[in-house]
Amino acid sequence: MPHAADERGPAEDILGCDEPERFDRPDPTDDIYDFDDFDDFDDSDDFDDSREPDEGPAFDARDLLPPPDKEADEHLGQMLERLEQAIPEDSPTVWVRVIADDTGPEDEVFEIDRDLPGLIGYAAPHHCVAVAIVGVGRAHHYEPAEGNRRMRRAHLGADGAAGKPIYVPPGGMSARAICLTDRSGRMAGRTWLGDGTLIPAPPETGRLVDALRRCFGLPTAPPEFPAAEFVARLWLANVLAAGEDDTSRLSWKQVREMHPSAEALRAIGVPLTGTTLDRARVVSASAWTWSRLRLQAMEGDWLPALVDPYLATWMDEGMFSRWVLEGTRTTTELLELVTPWVAPSVLTKLARAVRT
Repeated sequence: MPHAADERGPAEDILGCDEPERFDRPDPTDDIYDFDDFDDFDDSDDFDDSREPDEGPAFDARDLLPPPDKEADEHLGQMLERLEQAIPEDSPTVWVRVIADDTGPEDEVFEIDRDLPGLIGYAAPHHCVAVAIVGVGRAHHYEPAEGNRRMRRAHLGADGAAGKPIYVPPGGMSARAICLTDRSGRMAGRTWLGDGTLIPAPPETGRLVDALRRCFGLPTAPPEFPAAEFVARLWLANVLAAGEDDTSRLSWKQVREMHPSAEALRAIGVPLTGTTLDRARVVSASAWTWSRLRLQAMEGDWLPALVDPYLATWMDEGMFSRWVLEGTRTTTELLELVTPWVAPSVLTKLARAVRT
């Protein structure tokens, strides 16, 4: 089972925070307040990560949507209009449960909740017909992973048509957004940017969309990166923790023995030779899938500071992968942090190992 050599130290390093226990109940507001999911999606070479995205059949986010249904689409549109009217423009970010009423759609009840972390892990009962986020914050430019061919995202112009991208200046701009999902996975939404631009469509992918879909037990988009990316981050976090506790630079032998697979070898009594360590590292890249890592998180003995066991159960593989990767430092950031603690030749080997 992959884990950090020092349970607390590496967790702090990889999470990039001094109090990892705050992740016991993950707060979705990082996505909500910044509205990264609502920004212009465009291709760029400026992406701060190292591992190639998962290869496989191209994934279109629209594949997750149910078949077109004029009546259902109209109902969702009306619900969106009522939400916009019910919640003042200056309201803080809230999430909303739409409760069914036997008298008709126009009498559906909005249960408004300011407890944003309560959205994560919510299992909608049968009388909850939709869940929404209504919030204010700042829109920022979002760069998708370089070369990521699995995720297809459209540019949205001010008129909502695919084509002309929306410019978001450095530092972002103010925004207000509504995103709504019903039990079938049908979505509606709109975003108003500070310059008056209206984006009359919901985001297609992202942690916010993941959370809304999981409220109804619906599948999310598949992982964008292999689980090996996260295992590499655990390895680098172990190296960083060890380096900060040692006055001398770490050798390549020491660094190799800090890979999570080394602990598995120790557990079954296999000697830690260069050959066994290298082979275990290669095998772990395919053996430790997102499915297996999520299962271990569900058992409660694997980095509980990052994902609560209940939440790991509530998530599916796609959401779980995005949650842990977006909640940790990238391999590029971790490599920069370990640089003072290893010799240049060791850093070269380490960088090559985590990127293959």
